[in-house]
Amino acid sequence: VGSQKLQVSLLFVNKEKMAEFNWQYHQTEGPTDVLSFPYTDPASLPEGSDGFVTPPDAGLVLGDIIVCYEVAQEIAAKEGKTIDEVVEFYVLHGLEHLLGHHHE
Repeated sequence: VGSQKLQVSLLFVNKEKMAEFNWQYHQTEGPTDVLSFPYTDPASLPEGSDGFVTPPDAGLVLGDIIVCYEVAQEIAAKEGKTIDEVVEFYVLHGLEHLLGHHHE
């Protein structure tokens, strides 16, 4: 059985930075819990960008997931969960988006 490299970038930010990203990419005020940006989705590229060149040995590059750690802390406390459980949920949720699964 063969194996293939897989790349996902994870970024953990505070509420202030997440609010900036949320406004920049979704024109929505305030922080959110998680954002994801597929590598192959032209809509997620900055305006005027031609995209990126993927090195042949990079494997499958899925994209970027940004998690707001402060929001995760608040949700963990509110729901009686560990921070690890909440962050894991957010990362998996972002990964689902990178794989093309979107909620309506």
